Amino acid sequence: MNDAPAPRARRKRLLIEALIAIGLFYGISAYFQKDMLKDTAPVIATKGVNGTSLSLPSATGKPTLVYFFASWCGACKLTSPAVDNIAGDYPVLAIAADSGSDADVKAFLKEKGYGFDALNDKGTLTAHFGVSGFPSLYVVDASGEVRFVTRGVSTEPALRARLFLTELLQ
Repeated sequence: MNDAPAPRARRKRLLIEALIAIGLFYGISAYFQKDMLKDTAPVIATKGVNGTSLSLPSATGKPTLVYFFASWCGACKLTSPAVDNIAGDYPVLAIAADSGSDADVKAFLKEKGYGFDALNDKGTLTAHFGVSGFPSLYVVDASGEVRFVTRGVSTEPALRARLFLTELLQ
């Protein structure tokens, strides 16, 4: 007698396990995002550590990717290159948190070869946006409304899809 489950029962079991895993993933994501800003973003008009004008919402009329990162953050090392690539096509407001002085942030951006400038936050914007971990990303539409939030490693295609959808629906 063969103790192996029938193919149909095995497929059903795999489907149930996959649904449970997906549910857990989205449940954990929702928990991590619970305190993140989800309505109107603050108006920001300032200069980054490299002297570039940074604003929110963007004057271009395109959605803006707001990127909270820290120079010491391991997960940010995976997301920052994607943000750098996106900065060529969409406005990016990068906000360095807990990363030292303006000179430290400037040196970090230069060392990594990132083309985006960053605002050095001393905790004010981090608190206002409800950031409790890094990286934290927000897609803000041209009218200043937060359309998407995510915390943790994000891929370039996923970020571009959120920006594209926001642009499409504005």
